[in-house]
Amino acid sequence: MKNVYLVNMSFGLAGVERRFANIWQVLHRRGVVNPILVIPTGLAQLLAQAGLLPNAPGAVVVVPEAWPVPQLGRLHVPSWLETPRSLVRSRMVAWAHRPVWQRIARDPDAVVHIGMPCSALRSPDVPTLLECVDANMWVFGSYHFRRAATRRWVIHCQTERIHRGLDAEYAERAPRWETVTSASYFAHYADATGAARDPRLIAFVGRFMAIKNPILFLEAVARARQHGCDCRVLMLGEGPMRREVDAAIARHNLADAVTITFTKDVASRLATAGSYVSLQTGDNYGSQAMLEAMGAGCAIIASDVGETNRIITDEVGLRVSLTVDAVADAVEQLVGNPERTRRLGARAAEVARTQYSADAYAASLEALYERAVQYHRISS
Repeated sequence: MKNVYLVNMSFGLAGVERRFANIWQVLHRRGVVNPILVIPTGLAQLLAQAGLLPNAPGAVVVVPEAWPVPQLGRLHVPSWLETPRSLVRSRMVAWAHRPVWQRIARDPDAVVHIGMPCSALRSPDVPTLLECVDANMWVFGSYHFRRAATRRWVIHCQTERIHRGLDAEYAERAPRWETVTSASYFAHYADATGAARDPRLIAFVGRFMAIKNPILFLEAVARARQHGCDCRVLMLGEGPMRREVDAAIARHNLADAVTITFTKDVASRLATAGSYVSLQTGDNYGSQAMLEAMGAGCAIIASDVGETNRIITDEVGLRVSLTVDAVADAVEQLVGNPERTRRLGARAAEVARTQYSADAYAASLEALYERAVQYHRISS
């Protein structure tokens, strides 16, 4: 049996972090491979608090973070310092991965599955499945991918658009990797029965950063309320634009209409909302939070970008352009028609829970792990 090391060097509890914890659960249940979650101390603590940390013997390798690293993450810094801080923290934790890499290099049954790009990670050259989920195609030229291009790894592109973009980026570099498109994706769907749903409540989940357009969302809510729409907002997240978000709420007099909080039980909060908004700049297809919202029974408002139309059809929600008027109009449509919102949400839950199931996704991964082994052997 292959030992699959699910490597995710991250420090928050966003979509990818929850997805990798859920992947472990599904793979462990199926018993085709032996999954081992490799995560830093801070993420292990968050997963434990959220009830997502595996508790089977040998299920987790926790990479210790030196004393100042967690404190560095909790410091409140200006938005322009967020990236430098993340780089420093990543490099400090990457250094602590050395014993893990040595263990993997000695393991004849090892397969590595890396969740997020990080140039500081220097994993051994063993059979590897590398995720590529950059919908904005900003990190294709990073050292993380340049190094991967020298190895016989399998690159798992989340969408066909990302697949084409990565191939085009490296067309003249003769990369040794093999690129494939993900067959599907999935989320964990909690039992939402019995939740008191408010059709006026609109949920927004994710880090407050420019590519997710939190300010545009708030401006659209303000516009809708000016038109008499009695909508409410639940924003679950944190991030470098928190000050800008707070300023927008004050500027538009939305303090009584907007609740901002951070929760490790996202699904239960989503089950109380009538609709969910995802306004990513590059693509919403592959958004873990959006799929969780669908599974929770929310009607969806999503930016019409990338391959969003693969999942957000007229049956489950509305696709909009990234303008204040378009988003405000969609909010008014759903809040103003609770029965339509309920119908869209019910269909969204059905689509998520049947077409984007955990077992179908795990089966595709198991096939890719074997593919990674066979492809890597060509160089041996």
